[in-house]
Amino acid sequence: MDDMLFKQNIIDDNYALAMDIIPESFIPVKMLYIKCKINNTELDIFIDTGAQVSIMSLSLAKQLGIDYLIDHFCEGKVVGVGTKEIVGKIHYIDIQLENFNLPCSFTIIDNDNLKIMLGLNTMLSTGCILDLKNKKMIFNNYEIKFLDY
Repeated sequence: MDDMLFKQNIIDDNYALAMDIIPESFIPVKMLYIKCKINNTELDIFIDTGAQVSIMSLSLAKQLGIDYLIDHFCEGKVVGVGTKEIVGKIHYIDIQLENFNLPCSFTIIDNDNLKIMLGLNTMLSTGCILDLKNKKMIFNNYEIKFLDY
């Protein structure tokens, strides 16, 4: 029992240290979204720096009327937190961000829990800058503010 009490004291001290030095770690973090338009439809796109590729759900591709662009030869699996089947890929489509178009490709998955997500492939290929302090993204000198959810 003494060993458990000793371990709990260490955990309690660690908790107190975190509360003192990084109290923001106990506050839920707002996820990052920006506004965009695809095929004249306004959307909130989720920004995910931990995703290797940009993702769009099959149902959203159908809703946007761009499912005819899906290359079904690119089927497979996407692995992250869980595994999802890849239906195919849209190799190229412009997404409108305020006053400019951003060229993107999207891996298409049959999952309605996530409609659309901008991944590292797009951010790296465009040299995007994430300015978390000022809550914005910068693409080729165009600043896009994160939505305030």
